[in-house]
Amino acid sequence: LPEDVLDEAPEEDAGAGTWSIQVVAAHLVDSHRRQVGRLRRIITEERPEIPSVDEWESLEASGLLAEQTHVLVDTFAEERLTDLEWYASLDADALRRTGMHSVAGEVSAAEVLNHAAYHDSQHLGQIARLIEAFADRGRGNMRNAGP
Repeated sequence: LPEDVLDEAPEEDAGAGTWSIQVVAAHLVDSHRRQVGRLRRIITEERPEIPSVDEWESLEASGLLAEQTHVLVDTFAEERLTDLEWYASLDADALRRTGMHSVAGEVSAAEVLNHAAYHDSQHLGQIARLIEAFADRGRGNMRNAGP
């Protein structure tokens, strides 16, 4: 995608909140790293305590908000691909291991993985809606031709 689309801050909600694509991408990288850390603790420790985290504070502390959007998108894709290989190697016993989340209570490794997939799909949809809103503003008379 052109960088001006990637960095475009939404002018309207568009069902996607007020974050730009860059902020959403930074959040995806930050939250992915946090979920991987949680998962590794659940796999390697005996019922670890998993604290809830203020997502915005974590994002600000990560330094990711200073990165360009295309760097964040590439980073997310690369880290996710690397971690998917590890996820696929986890056996049923590892996926049943549990930790205690400070808000959710007892959670299994499998539940953390499913939550991460759900979370990522929500934010990837958010990025799609932001791109759609940006592109729609430039369609002009092509709107008359249909969606």
